[in-house]
Amino acid sequence: GGPTSGSDTSELFDDYEEGTWTPLLSNDGTAFTSVTNWSEGRYTKIGRMVTVQCYHRNGGVDKGSASDSSNVLITGLPYTPSSSTQRNMVIIGQNVNWSQMPNTAYVTEGSTSIKLYKYAGSGSNNTGTPLTVAGVGTASNNNYALFTLSYEAA
Repeated sequence: GGPTSGSDTSELFDDYEEGTWTPLLSNDGTAFTSVTNWSEGRYTKIGRMVTVQCYHRNGGVDKGSASDSSNVLITGLPYTPSSSTQRNMVIIGQNVNWSQMPNTAYVTEGSTSIKLYKYAGSGSNNTGTPLTVAGVGTASNNNYALFTLSYEAA
């Protein structure tokens, strides 16, 4: 049988994909001089819905001329979120060895990266305070972040 309501025209499961992606530590200002990433990620895409799993850890960061006030990002998403996707914020499951501790990962419509936040608060859209470059640990085995996040692909 077909759907009982809505506008679906098929129940065929013909758009399914699994794969890997590489989460990369970055920022929205001047790029770090170097980052040694030991990160790995997996994703599942069903239709336009993408779920990413992220295990981020780096082996060292040279901040170079990156501004301490720039926001910290995780780049490398396998698909760009749709410009009409709903924003999604999830808890980071592991966050050890940062100079400041991020606790949430945030993806927004049309963005090509995930922004990290330090704590919930009364900021814009109640998303809290963005983690800045000042909060990035520079030594080996630093900046862990473990989370699962879903969004609609463009």
